[in-house]
Amino acid sequence: MKYLWDPVINKSTFDTLDFNKAYIFEQMGEYPKATNLYKEIIKRNPAYIDAYLRIAFLAIRNNDLVRALHYAKSAKD
Repeated sequence: MKYLWDPVINKSTFDTLDFNKAYIFEQMGEYPKATNLYKEIIKRNPAYIDAYLRIAFLAIRNNDLVRALHYAKSAKD
């Protein structure tokens, strides 16, 4: 019998859940919380491109074009 909840969850599942949580923070206007959570995702998984792009977007919103460019370039690398 297969259970609905599997106690063995891979790391990418946590990254996805945290990404969705950070995006909800964004939608609520909690930009620092969102940014910090995106950064945590990047620390765990440097290949998570969407987290770099969301930080870049938030930096543009804050008129911090230097930081936006840094994160956008990091997503490309």
